[in-house]
Amino acid sequence: MGNKDITQRRLLEHAEIAASIINVTGRLPFPVFPDELAYIPVHMLKQYGLKVRGQERDSYWLYTNRNNQELQILIGIENQSAEEYGMVFRELDYANSNRVQRMLEKKKPLLELNIVLYYGKRTWKGPRTLREAYGVDICRQFPALDPGDSVVVLDLGEMSEDHISSLFPDMQAVVEVVKANRFEKPYNVRELKLSFFMDTVRVICALLEIELTDELLAAFSGLKEEEQTMSQFYAFLSKEQYESATNKGRTHQRQDDLKVYNFLKRHNRVHEYGDALSSDSLFASLLSQAEAEERA
Repeated sequence: MGNKDITQRRLLEHAEIAASIINVTGRLPFPVFPDELAYIPVHMLKQYGLKVRGQERDSYWLYTNRNNQELQILIGIENQSAEEYGMVFRELDYANSNRVQRMLEKKKPLLELNIVLYYGKRTWKGPRTLREAYGVDICRQFPALDPGDSVVVLDLGEMSEDHISSLFPDMQAVVEVVKANRFEKPYNVRELKLSFFMDTVRVICALLEIELTDELLAAFSGLKEEEQTMSQFYAFLSKEQYESATNKGRTHQRQDDLKVYNFLKRHNRVHEYGDALSSDSLFASLLSQAEAEERA
């Protein structure tokens, strides 16, 4: 992902955003609070007895429960713009490497939760958990060998309204742009006050493929705190920039619309097309079926 990956990484260095993402996964039995998270910069991994082979982590956190200091786990958050079928196993490789390193150093290994944030323009079709990768049925037959859900892929383009509203506002803005890139929707769908304005703006510009010029940077930097909102962000974009971003989303959407329509037509289900256009989740499901049929 190159520079875009670095841009997205900056946003994930804020504990408020990380905590809201962790809570959305539902993988922990209690809510995580920002003050329970200690950010581990990449260059400090070895100080925590952690070793990553060949690639940096995008965002890494040490969680310590505020009521029980002995209750600690590691949480990694990765950014992904392109689907990788084996991503859940790559995340597991990171975690296993860390555990081995800690044991070699006579330190207690820590449980680890790994989250992949997927920003892509198409639905994630690969496994989203280790259980899905191995197969849900086989895991039910051998429950003692069930790998669980310590790795989870969050497809931001499919996130429900309830989950979006529970995210920190800056991340809500990012998710809405991801959804707008995937489905034909206006980009400024929420009026949000942004706490990490410049980091959020950089991510959104990267997603919309808008060049963040020196002039735009100067304009954004000069905004007062109360002016750092999504509506102000779009107000500073030129008409050409805004229309260019919108048209890219619409071109991609028209192609997907045609795929879904032709799929329904082949199966004598054209009457479902209207419902598909009004439901993101239904449209994504039908598009996934249509593309699977094309590959078959």
